[in-house]
Amino acid sequence: MENCLDGYNNQICVVYLDDILVFAPTFDQHVENLRKVLKRLQLHGVKLKPSKCKLFQRQITQQPVMAYPDFKLPFILHTDASNQGLASVLYQRQEGKLRAIAFASRTLSPREKNYHSNKLEFLALKWSITDRFRDYLQYAVNFTVFTDNNPLTYVLTTARLNATGQRWVSELASFRFNIKYRPGKRNNDADTLSRMPINVGNMEELVNDCVMEIPDGVIAAAKEYLQAIDKGDISCIDAVPCSLDAIETVTAAARPTLGSIDVDTLKAAQENDDTIGKVLEYKRQGHLPKQTERRQE
Repeated sequence: MENCLDGYNNQICVVYLDDILVFAPTFDQHVENLRKVLKRLQLHGVKLKPSKCKLFQRQITQQPVMAYPDFKLPFILHTDASNQGLASVLYQRQEGKLRAIAFASRTLSPREKNYHSNKLEFLALKWSITDRFRDYLQYAVNFTVFTDNNPLTYVLTTARLNATGQRWVSELASFRFNIKYRPGKRNNDADTLSRMPINVGNMEELVNDCVMEIPDGVIAAAKEYLQAIDKGDISCIDAVPCSLDAIETVTAAARPTLGSIDVDTLKAAQENDDTIGKVLEYKRQGHLPKQTERRQE
């Protein structure tokens, strides 16, 4: 598939095995990129299955539609916290509409679960600005944060903060923003995410679920196959997805496999073979069998 889309891969699309992701900064450009990819696939005789086509994610194709950030425009940040997690949504008002730029959420650590509600709201603010959306907001001229926690609107000016609060304020000092309050019923975007956060607490378990150990023999075979493609010995037309369970079933049915055979044993077996033995004899004599000899065979 990579050979088929050579020149387009990582430029207007991303290829992984038999999956193709087409991307573009605008809708019109996206349509043009789709035409290019489909025409190239048609040229190589590659067939697509319509039922596997996903026009990005259904949640993204419907409202709210995500937009690319425009760093000339101010950002708007909605934050919230619950006893389960932290969440925030980054927006910009583009062409008169509030467009989502990015979403973020995470679970609370065991220590953070002991925080009172005001401290959790402050943590959500600090995490969203200094950690999650730092690349967006660090050089912004100004941005506005909306929260449903009214005391949080005074957190940057109050003097009654403990050591943790003062440290968080110092981390926020390099950002230019103001905090505004809005009722919780109007803050349902961040509120929903905070109650359904992404659970990354057990990272080892998550990695094990997403990673599979591949035997050395499979990796070596794939390497030889790719080297053969580079040399032109094999024409790579398409990548056919295959279940590892199916491979194990086939290999199990083929057992027991032959052990190692030494060269002398192999030569002796060839000499004793009715067909191969005669070929070797003619080869040693240095001539092909005569017509009469062929008839006798």
